[in-house]
Amino acid sequence: MNIENDPPSKQKPVADPHAVSETITNHDGKNETILIVEDHDSIRRMMVRCLEKQGYRVLSAANGNEAIQVFQNYSKPIHLLLSDVIMPEMDGVQLAEKLSLLAPRLNVLFISGYTDDWNRYFNPSHGDKHLLHKPFAIPEFLAEVRKRLDRDE
Repeated sequence: MNIENDPPSKQKPVADPHAVSETITNHDGKNETILIVEDHDSIRRMMVRCLEKQGYRVLSAANGNEAIQVFQNYSKPIHLLLSDVIMPEMDGVQLAEKLSLLAPRLNVLFISGYTDDWNRYFNPSHGDKHLLHKPFAIPEFLAEVRKRLDRDE
C-alpha cells in the first residue's frame, strides 16, 4: 500500500505510542520456551517478567556456561535464545554457536547496549541472527521476540 497516494480513508492510523497494553497483547506467547542469558540481574528479571506475562515459558541464566547447562537439562524444545552479546567468560555469539551445534534451527536474538557489538562480534557466517539495542521499550522488545519466533512459520 502506498500511503502517499492513498486517500485518507485508506490510510492506516498511526499507533498511539502510549497505548502499551494494546500493543503488548498482540505479542502473546504460544507456549514457546525462551532461554534468556543476561549477566545483569535486574535486566534479566525484567525480561523474564515481561515474557512470562505474555504466556511464554522462560528459562534464564546469568552467563554462557550456565545457559549451556540449562539448555542441556531442559527436556523440551527451546524456541528462542535471547542473549546479551557482551558477557564475562563467553560472549553471546560464542554461546549461540555452541547451542546451534545442539539445535541447528535455534532462533537467536542478541541484545546489547553497545552499538559497536554488532560489527565487532557478528559476521554473516553466523546466519540469520538479529540485534536489539538496549535500552529498548517493552513493546519493541516483545515485538522483536515475536518476530523471531514467527520467522519459521
